[in-house]
Amino acid sequence: MLKSFRSDRQGGVAILFALAAIPLTVATGASVDYSLVAQQKVHLQDAVDASALAGAILNSLADGGRIAEAERIFAANFPDHYFVQPTISIDLDTVTVSASLPAPMAFMGIIGIDNIQITASATAIKSEGSPVCMLALNPNQSGGVRIETATRRGN
Repeated sequence: MLKSFRSDRQGGVAILFALAAIPLTVATGASVDYSLVAQQKVHLQDAVDASALAGAILNSLADGGRIAEAERIFAANFPDHYFVQPTISIDLDTVTVSASLPAPMAFMGIIGIDNIQITASATAIKSEGSPVCMLALNPNQSGGVRIETATRRGN
Protein backbone atom coordinates (compact mmCIF):
# COMPACT_ATOMS: atom_id res chain seq x y z
CA MET A 1 0.00 0.00 0.00
CA LEU A 2 2.82 2.47 0.80
CA LYS A 3 4.42 1.72 -2.57
CA SER A 4 1.22 2.55 -4.47
CA PHE A 5 0.78 5.75 -2.44
CA ARG A 6 4.27 7.00 -3.38
CA SER A 7 3.79 6.26 -7.07
CA ASP A 8 0.34 7.88 -7.30
CA ARG A 9 0.62 11.40 -8.86
CA GLN A 10 -3.01 12.53 -8.58
CA GLY A 11 -3.77 15.41 -6.23
CA GLY A 12 -0.19 16.73 -6.07
CA VAL A 13 -1.24 20.22 -7.11
CA ALA A 14 -3.87 20.38 -4.36
CA ILE A 15 -1.23 19.69 -1.70
CA LEU A 16 1.11 22.34 -3.13
CA PHE A 17 -1.76 24.85 -3.31
CA ALA A 18 -2.73 24.12 0.28
CA LEU A 19 0.85 24.72 1.43
CA ALA A 20 1.19 27.92 -0.64
CA ALA A 21 -2.18 29.33 0.45
CA ILE A 22 -0.98 30.16 3.96
CA PRO A 23 1.91 32.49 3.03
CA LEU A 24 -0.13 33.99 0.18
CA THR A 25 -2.95 34.81 2.58
CA VAL A 26 -0.52 36.39 5.05
CA ALA A 27 1.13 38.43 2.27
CA THR A 28 -2.23 39.66 0.99
CA GLY A 29 -3.34 40.58 4.49
CA ALA A 30 -0.05 42.39 5.13
CA SER A 31 -0.52 44.47 1.99
CA VAL A 32 -4.05 45.45 3.04
CA ASP A 33 -2.85 46.38 6.54
CA TYR A 34 0.08 48.33 5.13
CA SER A 35 -2.16 50.40 2.86
CA LEU A 36 -4.45 51.23 5.79
CA VAL A 37 -1.48 52.23 7.97
CA ALA A 38 -0.04 54.38 5.17
CA GLN A 39 -3.39 56.16 4.81
CA GLN A 40 -3.57 56.82 8.56
CA LYS A 41 0.03 58.10 8.52
CA VAL A 42 -0.85 60.62 5.80
CA HIS A 43 -3.86 61.90 7.77
CA LEU A 44 -1.81 62.15 10.96
CA GLN A 45 1.02 64.01 9.19
CA ASP A 46 -1.46 66.44 7.60
CA ALA A 47 -2.97 67.23 11.01
CA VAL A 48 0.45 67.70 12.62
CA ASP A 49 1.60 69.99 9.78
CA ALA A 50 -1.53 72.15 9.99
CA SER A 51 -1.25 72.33 13.76
CA ALA A 52 2.40 73.45 13.68
CA LEU A 53 1.67 76.10 11.03
CA ALA A 54 -1.28 77.45 13.03
CA GLY A 55 0.81 77.68 16.19
CA ALA A 56 3.63 79.49 14.38
CA ILE A 57 1.41 81.98 12.56
CA LEU A 58 -0.30 83.11 15.77
CA ASN A 59 2.86 84.34 17.51
CA SER A 60 1.02 87.41 18.79
CA LEU A 61 -0.82 85.20 21.32
CA ALA A 62 0.66 83.96 24.57
CA ASP A 63 2.12 80.45 24.45
CA GLY A 64 -0.98 78.96 26.14
CA GLY A 65 -3.25 80.45 23.48
CA ARG A 66 -1.00 79.25 20.68
CA ILE A 67 -0.97 75.72 22.13
CA ALA A 68 -4.77 75.74 22.50
CA GLU A 69 -5.19 76.89 18.89
CA ALA A 70 -2.70 74.28 17.63
CA GLU A 71 -4.63 71.59 19.52
CA ARG A 72 -7.91 72.84 18.03
CA ILE A 73 -6.48 72.74 14.50
CA PHE A 74 -5.11 69.25 15.09
CA ALA A 75 -8.51 68.04 16.31
CA ALA A 76 -10.23 69.59 13.29
CA ASN A 77 -7.83 67.95 10.84
CA PHE A 78 -7.54 64.48 12.35
CA PRO A 79 -10.89 62.68 12.47
CA ASP A 80 -9.75 60.21 15.14
CA HIS A 81 -8.38 62.94 17.40
CA TYR A 82 -9.89 61.39 20.52
CA PHE A 83 -7.31 58.60 20.27
CA VAL A 84 -4.38 60.97 19.84
CA GLN A 85 -3.11 63.78 22.03
CA PRO A 86 -0.46 65.82 20.19
CA THR A 87 2.66 67.02 21.97
CA ILE A 88 3.17 70.73 21.27
CA SER A 89 6.22 72.72 22.28
CA ILE A 90 6.85 76.41 21.63
CA ASP A 91 10.19 78.17 21.71
CA LEU A 92 9.76 81.81 20.68
CA ASP A 93 8.94 81.65 16.94
CA THR A 94 9.39 77.86 16.60
CA VAL A 95 6.50 75.46 17.11
CA THR A 96 7.08 71.70 17.16
CA VAL A 97 4.15 69.28 17.09
CA SER A 98 4.39 65.50 17.31
CA ALA A 99 1.79 62.78 17.66
CA SER A 100 1.66 59.01 17.59
CA LEU A 101 -1.02 56.38 17.65
CA PRO A 102 -1.21 52.60 17.55
CA ALA A 103 -2.75 51.44 14.27
CA PRO A 104 -4.64 48.17 14.73
CA MET A 105 -3.88 45.42 12.25
CA ALA A 106 -6.80 43.59 10.66
CA PHE A 107 -4.95 40.64 9.13
CA MET A 108 -1.49 40.70 10.70
CA GLY A 109 -2.97 39.68 14.04
CA ILE A 110 -2.96 36.16 12.59
CA ILE A 111 0.83 36.07 12.94
CA GLY A 112 0.94 37.99 16.24
CA ILE A 113 1.26 41.62 15.07
CA ASP A 114 -1.71 43.34 16.68
CA ASN A 115 -0.77 46.98 15.98
CA ILE A 116 1.94 49.25 14.58
CA GLN A 117 2.91 52.57 16.12
CA ILE A 118 2.49 55.49 13.69
CA THR A 119 4.34 58.72 14.43
CA ALA A 120 4.40 62.13 12.79
CA SER A 121 6.14 65.39 13.65
CA ALA A 122 6.44 68.87 12.20
CA THR A 123 8.30 72.05 13.03
CA ALA A 124 7.20 75.50 11.86
CA ILE A 125 9.17 78.72 12.27
CA LYS A 126 7.54 82.14 12.02
CA SER A 127 9.66 84.62 10.08
CA GLU A 128 9.19 88.28 9.33
CA GLY A 129 7.80 89.36 5.99
CA SER A 130 5.46 87.59 3.62
CA PRO A 131 4.40 84.09 4.63
CA VAL A 132 6.29 81.36 2.80
CA CYS A 133 5.59 77.67 3.06
CA MET A 134 8.41 75.36 2.02
CA LEU A 135 8.49 71.57 1.89
CA ALA A 136 11.76 69.69 1.53
CA LEU A 137 11.55 65.92 1.43
CA ASN A 138 15.32 65.58 1.69
CA PRO A 139 17.07 68.89 2.47
CA ASN A 140 20.49 67.17 2.28
CA GLN A 141 19.96 66.17 -1.36
CA SER A 142 21.41 68.47 -3.99
CA GLY A 143 18.53 70.64 -5.20
CA GLY A 144 16.33 69.48 -2.28
CA VAL A 145 15.70 73.11 -1.34
CA ARG A 146 15.82 75.62 -4.18
CA ILE A 147 14.74 79.22 -3.85
CA GLU A 148 14.49 81.59 -6.80
CA THR A 149 13.36 85.17 -7.00
CA ALA A 150 10.37 86.14 -9.06
CA THR A 151 11.84 89.46 -10.23
CA ARG A 152 12.96 90.04 -13.81
CA ARG A 153 14.97 92.77 -15.37
CA GLY A 154 13.45 94.67 -18.24
CA ASN A 155 15.30 95.11 -21.55
